[in-house]
Amino acid sequence: MKYYFSIIFLFLNIYGQSVNITVDKNQIIEGDLIILSIEAINSDNFPQIELNQINKSFEILSGPNQKTNIQFINGKLNSSKTLSWTLSPKQNGQIFIPALYITVDGKKFKGNRIPIDVRKSKAEDINAVFLISQVDKEEVYNGEQITLQYRLYKHIDYNISSIDQFHMPEFPGFWVEEIFNPQRLKYQKQLEIINGVKYQVANLGERALFPILSEKHILPSVRIKIQLEIQKKRKQRDPFFDPFFNSFFTETKAKILNSKEKKINIKPFPKPIPRNFYGAVGQFQIDAMVDLDTIKINEGLTYTILLKGTGNFNLFTLPEIIFNKSIESFQPKDFFEKDEFRNDITGIKKREYILIPRKSGEIKLPTVEFIYFDNITESWKIIKTKPFTIVVETDNSNPNYKNKPKLVNQEIELMDQDIRYIHTFNLSKPIITTGLISKIYGLSLILILLPFLLNRFTSFRLKTKSNRKIKGAMKVAFRSMNDKNISNFELASNALYIYLNAKLTLNSINLDPSSVKSLLDEKIRPELVAQIYHLLKLCDEGQFSTGSEREVSSILDNMKQAIREIDKEL
Repeated sequence: MKYYFSIIFLFLNIYGQSVNITVDKNQIIEGDLIILSIEAINSDNFPQIELNQINKSFEILSGPNQKTNIQFINGKLNSSKTLSWTLSPKQNGQIFIPALYITVDGKKFKGNRIPIDVRKSKAEDINAVFLISQVDKEEVYNGEQITLQYRLYKHIDYNISSIDQFHMPEFPGFWVEEIFNPQRLKYQKQLEIINGVKYQVANLGERALFPILSEKHILPSVRIKIQLEIQKKRKQRDPFFDPFFNSFFTETKAKILNSKEKKINIKPFPKPIPRNFYGAVGQFQIDAMVDLDTIKINEGLTYTILLKGTGNFNLFTLPEIIFNKSIESFQPKDFFEKDEFRNDITGIKKREYILIPRKSGEIKLPTVEFIYFDNITESWKIIKTKPFTIVVETDNSNPNYKNKPKLVNQEIELMDQDIRYIHTFNLSKPIITTGLISKIYGLSLILILLPFLLNRFTSFRLKTKSNRKIKGAMKVAFRSMNDKNISNFELASNALYIYLNAKLTLNSINLDPSSVKSLLDEKIRPELVAQIYHLLKLCDEGQFSTGSEREVSSILDNMKQAIREIDKEL
């Protein structure tokens, strides 16, 4: 055994070291890949190399891959250690792999420059498979929606065996809204015909882009790597050949597909630009509503502004409203309900005000004026809400407290403890006595301790009230499902919202699937969050479409079970 290893060592020293730098091909078509290999013969270690120079003309897609080979040829031992990289050319024409400096076992080698001829794709190559970025318009106003799709076209005679995961690029200079994000490659049922050639088409992703103020508005090119199966051509057909074995006569070819960069031109708004323009671009309608038109003084009402339509909802706000001084208004809350079934960003933007009139009589709510730019007619539009008159009645049930704010429950509890009685005494008797001094000291002690005891007692009352509300959350939610005048889908979603409002002691019941998901994340297990989100989306779909009719009978039971599961974990 020792003699055998001594012979191997002797051969390795006699046989000299060398380095080979090769490519698998030096003439390629645009989109094809090449493999660069560096082989060190009879070395102890793999070669060491810096590839920074290659990055100027090539993109390194993978590598280095390592390979070791040992063989005997005519009684001599040969060994080699090889590193290889997969490269994609960045441009067409003749480009070069520069002279590379390589170190093997402490010795330095210099390679030769390798020319690579990258030709433009031929017609048949273009027709095989290609990627395009498709937009519905290339000239828009700031804030106007552009719908972008990345579409993969494949000739029906070819097959794509695999595709690298596709990632949407960044879009500097744009506000981005997701429209479609497929989980897997899926071709449309209907074929598309281009120049008489039939193609299968897959949508790799779709986004709504809204230009914002920026120096450049460019849609970047994207690149994906695919494995394309190509049918080998047989010179002569064997009459006994079984088509079942066609897969043995295909070859797989790696290709890089690139979409072209697109520049979006921004058109200036027509002048003069209105002073109260907040940036809204699209088509809109405005409306307002109040929940009460007759109210008692110091009671609250809800005033809601509704902006419906299609446009850049996330790039502007509704105008602020200045109310009459006799009305107390609280900080408004904004909501946006998006229509998920349309590519154009469409929905309803709401702003809710809580108003409390402090004087009796008729009070007029101000008209809300909204200015937007209509990108279809290319003109400025002004829309207004209708006026409202609220009748505020005097609260005759409590004449001693007209025009004064009503007390809330907590204040009433405190007031009940603050009532003290006045005791009279006979002035003819000595005022200061030992007993009286003791009583004064005792009363002083009570006055000192009273704030502390009062706070403890009130906190306890409020805490126990809150605890009772939390413990009864599930019962209240289930009881709300008994209303026969509401659809099962609405009952199910409302029950969950009522439960969460009570269980988490929320300030408002205005919830939606996304806000519920945010509330429950990290509070319960992820799979239960996903189940709840799915049920709520199903409820929303069931209220506005007929596609979920088969879920009507089971939605209430499913939601009850989900609420029980949440209750176990909260």
